Amino acid sequence: IDNDGEIAFWNDAAEKIFGYKREEILGKKLCDYLIPPQYRDQHSKAFEVFRETGKGPLVGTVVEVSAHNSEGNEFPIELSISALKLRGKWHAVGILRDITERKMSEKALRQANKDMEQLISSLPSILIELTSDGIVKRWNKTAQETLSIPENSALGCKLSELPIRWEWKEISKALVDSRDKRTKIEIREVKFAREDGTKRILSLSLTPKISDGEEISGFIIIGTDITEWWTMENQMLQSQKLQAIGQLAAGIAHEINTPAQYVGDNLRFLKDSFSDLDELSHAYQELTDNLEKEGKRKKELEVINQIKSEIDIEYLEEEIPRALDQSLEGIEHVAKIVKAMKEFSHPGSTEKTPVDLNKALENVMTISKNEWKYVAELVLDLDPDLQPVPCLPGELNQVFLNLVVNAAHAIAEKIGEQPKENQKGEIRISTRKNENWAEIRITDTGNGIPESIQSRIFDPFFTTKEVGKGTGQGLAISYSIVVDKHGGSLTFDTEKGKGTTFLIKLPLEG
Repeated sequence: IDNDGEIAFWNDAAEKIFGYKREEILGKKLCDYLIPPQYRDQHSKAFEVFRETGKGPLVGTVVEVSAHNSEGNEFPIELSISALKLRGKWHAVGILRDITERKMSEKALRQANKDMEQLISSLPSILIELTSDGIVKRWNKTAQETLSIPENSALGCKLSELPIRWEWKEISKALVDSRDKRTKIEIREVKFAREDGTKRILSLSLTPKISDGEEISGFIIIGTDITEWWTMENQMLQSQKLQAIGQLAAGIAHEINTPAQYVGDNLRFLKDSFSDLDELSHAYQELTDNLEKEGKRKKELEVINQIKSEIDIEYLEEEIPRALDQSLEGIEHVAKIVKAMKEFSHPGSTEKTPVDLNKALENVMTISKNEWKYVAELVLDLDPDLQPVPCLPGELNQVFLNLVVNAAHAIAEKIGEQPKENQKGEIRISTRKNENWAEIRITDTGNGIPESIQSRIFDPFFTTKEVGKGTGQGLAISYSIVVDKHGGSLTFDTEKGKGTTFLIKLPLEG
């Protein structure tokens, strides 16, 4: 470009890039042909300075700018401008190349990266990228939401130093194993606690990033919150276990029932027979009394009186009926327990059937008696007019049993495992119909539920019981059974130092 801004040299590559033949373009103003219209005023002002001084904002640099071709299309070029002084005047030499394809590739790459970022951000799984030193390079949206740590707080920090309440030793060991074995390592269950104290479970996979030089350059961690799945799996296992126990209990109940019937029938026979023998004994007594008065058969009477004295006939006449009554009462109680076991352990149905809730609660009271009889009196307040309710009997029995056992434990925690008779607490079970709902209330006189944990008692794994006394699954499973499987509700009302009432509401129409 000469000092007047006209094109003085034009090579073959320029012809190919701009579409102008050498004879068409030589001597023409650069500004009118190669500069896009929107930049021409700016170019003209800068060129006036350049032609006087040889200086300008683009001189001596490599820049990316827009150019104009013979078809009137704008396209990107990479441009390097040098100043050259000839015969006392400044000229400009421009070396350039068309970077349209590169720009398109860069744009496609940017779009691909943007798409990848959006994909990673929208993944329902946790995605964390680490350097080989364990520093966080990537932290997606699910990681932020699940682990309660914003991306800007995690990036650049060591994963081991982030405030996550999880089993870091297990994760650290898995990272070492992944590095040493150069393979993906999976951890099926990693327990962690959220910011609000809610306990959850993660499934993690840790994969090493291997560079072209076969070096470990970092790790990719993918994690999924499997708490709900874990709860459902355990609920199924619990249900299967209860079904197996139920089948066993039903078999035992059947085996007990047959001899119990024999014993009961024989005791009733003995009681009836003793009544007949007692009548005969009194007749004999009257005969011996008459013979004694008449002074007859003295020798035989002496023998009879001796035998009567030795066996204490009066004692036997008083105690044998009492023993038979107590035995009959005991065998009837056994029969009641057996019947309750058979009904409670009846194989679960996958379809709802009409159930007598009053009877179900009476059965639960019977089979759970060993849990509450030492610490509480159990009071039933059942609505005799409550209609059968469509439900899954096996699973609802499990809910009732969980709540009654929890009530007994709450009272035991307050008064001790073996209180005196007048120190016992009370468990009250009531049923009522309320419009289109059946309501079951189970009330205890324990200490109540502390306010600090009331929002978490239906969370999986949450328990205040000591190790070995509870898994934290009872109320979570009960909630799932009542709410998810029956379309009902499970709520509670509690007062510190006075106790808790759990309210189950079940729809009367399935």
